[in-house]
Amino acid sequence: PEPMLDLMAVCATLADGNGDLCVPGLAEGVRPARAEDLANMEQAAAALTAPALRARLGLPDGAKAPWWLSAGRNPGLEALQRTWLAPAVSVTRVGDGHSHRDGRRVAHEAVCVVSARTTPCQVHDDVVGALRRHLQHEFEKRRSLNRLSIKTLAASDWWEARTASRVYVAARAALADAWGIDESAVLAVREGGTFAILPVLEAELGCDAVKLAL
Repeated sequence: PEPMLDLMAVCATLADGNGDLCVPGLAEGVRPARAEDLANMEQAAAALTAPALRARLGLPDGAKAPWWLSAGRNPGLEALQRTWLAPAVSVTRVGDGHSHRDGRRVAHEAVCVVSARTTPCQVHDDVVGALRRHLQHEFEKRRSLNRLSIKTLAASDWWEARTASRVYVAARAALADAWGIDESAVLAVREGGTFAILPVLEAELGCDAVKLAL
């Protein structure tokens, strides 16, 4: 088969139709949710209604939705649990072969970039290894004459702000003051924690870091 067909078939095995990951071992090492994590998440979920989530997912009225967005559940809490407490995998780029001089595509190769978002306490080498084993296994099942090559482009340690640090406490108080709200209404989110520079800065400078979502 054409390489692109193999690539699409293998990438499709990363998750099922609901977006649940199908990579064995990818969730190993995930830290169980703490009481403060759940309290913060429940407060943030109050602002996420089912209609708002459907709109953000591009689901028109009447369209089939993922199981976690079904009626009778707390869709906001389900959405945050899936994005804040569990690892995620995305295919961020797909490409094919070079262009022919007549404008046609010569599909002698196919390339994609798979990005994994980790959660606190996961080891990036274990995540990379789980992805590599899964992709190799699924490719071998196809018995294709094509070859599969997997390369790690980058990997970094997980990062999470220390909520007891002086810089975190000061930043939270400053945000509450700037917006004229109670400090308890300033939420801690797990968005952007995979920025590789943050754990490097903390280790190099010997200080705590905090990231403000503006």
